[in-house]
Amino acid sequence: MTDFWTRIGKCYIVDAEDASRFTEDPIRFIRTQHSDLFTMIGKLRNAVKRHILDEEALLDMREKNRPKQHIDVTEKLEKHKTQHESFVKSLEELEKMFEKHIQEYDKIHIHRL
Repeated sequence: MTDFWTRIGKCYIVDAEDASRFTEDPIRFIRTQHSDLFTMIGKLRNAVKRHILDEEALLDMREKNRPKQHIDVTEKLEKHKTQHESFVKSLEELEKMFEKHIQEYDKIHIHRL
């Protein structure tokens, strides 16, 4: 069993059959988790973007100050930066996929009976 925290308190990942973790309104519980996950994805995306900006600034500085006898790594650095762009896009795609899943499945199947 794994535990984690959300705004509604400590939660547990347990067997699907065990509903004891729903100590309050289960629909609110799931919606709060959705909100928390979007917040975490947003924070991750922002942290990665900040890291990429810092890393690319360092790479540019090192390339600018590269000794003449050092091998030319310009192409490798451009490929490295392209990978950064791809990574950020994949995080944005993750958020879109999660939103699509909620719209197409959760909103249909998780409702008041």
